[in-house]
Amino acid sequence: MKSMQAHSPTASQIVEAVLFIGAETTTAATLQAAVPEIDEVALRRSIDVLNAKFERQARPYRIEAEGGGWRMRLLPEYAAWVRERIRPDRGVKLGRPALEVLAAIAYRQPITRAAIETLTNADAGPPLRRLLRMKLIEQSAPDADEPAPFRTTPRFLEVFRLKSPAELPTVDER
Repeated sequence: MKSMQAHSPTASQIVEAVLFIGAETTTAATLQAAVPEIDEVALRRSIDVLNAKFERQARPYRIEAEGGGWRMRLLPEYAAWVRERIRPDRGVKLGRPALEVLAAIAYRQPITRAAIETLTNADAGPPLRRLLRMKLIEQSAPDADEPAPFRTTPRFLEVFRLKSPAELPTVDER
């Protein structure tokens, strides 16, 4: 096995390595900290080159823009195969109260607990705690006189395969 000292990795290899190990979206700032000699334009170009290489080599993954950064993802046909055969029980399972609270947050974010309870006509405490534990939502820093509102997280977008909340279905599409 070659030692890291015998070979200096290229910027592109470092970007690929950082994205490969990242469990969540990796921001431009994180990638630039790993490879300080490249700017954001060169970083984007490096990602394009990597994706072209992956496609040429028929790799089952690509680097995709997601939630203000990038993430290495399996192509849909491979992701479905892995989900069905390797990790069939890893889906997010939510009961009706949690789904109602999550929908209220997704469509009305940022939104306070009181507003959620008005919409759902139920105590939002237990579903909010579960959604926070699952990292599907987060609570913003409160203003001096206002309760802290809730909003969805990049993990929410990942789980529901959205690039942004703007991709949520409208009333006409449901």
